[in-house]
Amino acid sequence: MKKSLLVLVSFFVTLSLSAQKTVADVFAPGEVVWYGLDFSNARFIGIFGSGSGSGEDIRDNLMPAWNSLIVLEPAKYDMGKTFVKEPVINYLDAVGEINANIDASNLMDINPFKFESPEELIASAVSQYKSGEKDSGLGLVFIVESFDKARVEASLYVTFFDISTKEVLLTERMTGKPVGFGLRNHWGGGIYNILKQIQASAFKDWQTKYN
Repeated sequence: MKKSLLVLVSFFVTLSLSAQKTVADVFAPGEVVWYGLDFSNARFIGIFGSGSGSGEDIRDNLMPAWNSLIVLEPAKYDMGKTFVKEPVINYLDAVGEINANIDASNLMDINPFKFESPEELIASAVSQYKSGEKDSGLGLVFIVESFDKARVEASLYVTFFDISTKEVLLTERMTGKPVGFGLRNHWGGGIYNILKQIQASAFKDWQTKYN
């Protein structure tokens, strides 16, 4: 009886360990869950506006619009092609809820902004994500640092994590130049620029770095 119980416990421990993700899974073909754009620690630099482009407008309208843009235009914002993943499952609820509760008065700034202790900040942000139907597997989120109007630059951290343990497996800072008209499309262009950089060389560079 004791031997059977020991075998059963060993089986479940082995199963649990095998289900956990490692950095190798970031570069292997397979499924990924896209959590979206996390703006919980972001700053918007420069004069964005007092009505359209105000802190409240950015939080209540533009953040959902930027997240929707990526999902509604998958041919352009192709996460599967960028990260060599199939299928890509969209799960925006966790980050959407966090974004909706941001203090809008803290979003705007006039000075350049970078994360202090980014690894700690990102680990803390990821630890707060609620799991959806997929409570295990590989998660992907872009944690936005800033949209800087003065420098014409979007900066963010591309972050892969284990959904079940919330362990950050890889996080890399990227910047992209926004293009296009209107706040939604202009800064969406910055995200697109970052994806093209990843496709061109960054993902391969990361693979060399982490392997």
